[in-house]
Amino acid sequence: MRDYYHWDVRVRAQDHLDDWVGEYLGELSLRRLADGTTRISGRLPDIAAVYGFILRLRDGGIPLLSLQIERTVQQKKENLQ
Repeated sequence: MRDYYHWDVRVRAQDHLDDWVGEYLGELSLRRLADGTTRISGRLPDIAAVYGFILRLRDGGIPLLSLQIERTVQQKKENLQ
């Protein structure tokens, strides 16, 4: 068996973000919360995508309250042929 990783990302942004942010961030989910903040969450395939995501947050000027990134391990059997 071989370990494969993906990265779960959870961000809380300071304000309700506009719709363009969801498109700008790609496959991640954008949810506006009743307390006036926005939750961004989803799964990224590798660490390069994580760094790219963080850079997009910075370049988009998105003010963060929290950022949580967690690596998750998936074990898959290799096809031996």
